[in-house]
Amino acid sequence: MLYMAEVAGRRDTLEYEMAEVVCAKECPGAWTYPDIQPVLLREARRRGAI
Repeated sequence: MLYMAEVAGRRDTLEYEMAEVVCAKECPGAWTYPDIQPVLLREARRRGAI
């Protein structure tokens, strides 16, 4: 799944299984699922979501 959100604020501490939260203008170089995530991003762009 690909989720998009507008972030209004964030906490200083992390919860659940997240190791870190990073805000970036570019996509990461190492994907968790490299065969799927680029396809989802292309589809989101095609639909005008990003």
